[in-house]
Amino acid sequence: MLTTEAFDPPPACSPPNLRYVGPQLDYSYRSEPFDVPLSTEDRLPLVVVSFSSRHAATKVVQRVLDTLAELPVRGLVTLGPVLAPADLRVPGNVVARPFVPHGAVLPRAQLVITHAGLGTVMAALAHGVPLLCIPLKNDQFENAARVVAAGAGRTLGSHARRSSLKQAILELLNNPYFKGGAASMAEAIARYSGRAVRELEAVSPPCERPAERLRLAQALR
Repeated sequence: MLTTEAFDPPPACSPPNLRYVGPQLDYSYRSEPFDVPLSTEDRLPLVVVSFSSRHAATKVVQRVLDTLAELPVRGLVTLGPVLAPADLRVPGNVVARPFVPHGAVLPRAQLVITHAGLGTVMAALAHGVPLLCIPLKNDQFENAARVVAAGAGRTLGSHARRSSLKQAILELLNNPYFKGGAASMAEAIARYSGRAVRELEAVSPPCERPAERLRLAQALR
């Protein structure tokens, strides 16, 4: 299971071969510099807006951007292959990018606003960043509920008004409860480092060639 027991409590009757190994985050781009050229005021919190590239909800994203325009924050919205800058009215305190690696921006972020896809949720929590979840479909509603249960964020419906979005954003930025919940999840995730490799090695025959073992380990780290 590519998550943690702290986030995804195991069922009452777990199969004997169930192993939690934590999220397998992609850090292949972590060394790339990333700049958000928004303001000379570095103390403004950075809010990352990241919605699914497969099911982008333009109206929801636009409502989020309109809310950020009214707040003393810097913003980054990732567009993916579905949205284009022409699809959105991007305010002056927000920049839009087609893609930014999680590892390049989340260490600098104070809040992530997302559809609550598992990949984005686990990446944010691994960096100790609280989340405002606006689930749109499928498992996103369950993921959002688990974020709330962990004390690492809040959830709103996709039709939430700007007043509700503003209130939630300010609460998540200013209430240390949520930062503490996200930090606790980051600590829990960190304890799983390398576990996937160890579990696979325990059930797989050892590779005859050291290069094969190295390639396996690199693929899972």
